[in-house]
Amino acid sequence: METQAQTERFLDETDPRYVNLCLDTGHLAYRHADNVAIINRYPDRIGYVHIKQMDPAIVARADREGLAFGQAVAMGASCEPPAGEPVVEDVAKALRTIDRSALDRDLFVVVEQDMYPCDFGQPKPIAQRTYAYLRSLGIGEE
Repeated sequence: METQAQTERFLDETDPRYVNLCLDTGHLAYRHADNVAIINRYPDRIGYVHIKQMDPAIVARADREGLAFGQAVAMGASCEPPAGEPVVEDVAKALRTIDRSALDRDLFVVVEQDMYPCDFGQPKPIAQRTYAYLRSLGIGEE
């Protein structure tokens, strides 16, 4: 499930007592879904979050050429925040509006960047910069 319609149908047709959503911001952005709208419409269904961004130029090329996700990733579709979509600041703001006390659980956020193939030394500096960037937005602070 990747599109807005698929995600909404999944959430509308499953029982929230048993099923929640891993909101993968990059996969949804890759298929042009609106992450903030999903958070706002289904705040109680967000089980955890994968913060990821996509390069809109590569996504547009993948759309035009009918490329598989893996092909687009190999071209650099998954990019370092804040260079892509969705706008992480908007996602963070929407996540902060979720009433976690009503959820009776914590909301976990995992940072991802699909990078294959890549040199072994490439991910660590990106992770360090991304960590600092996300902390500046209040992600990871209590």
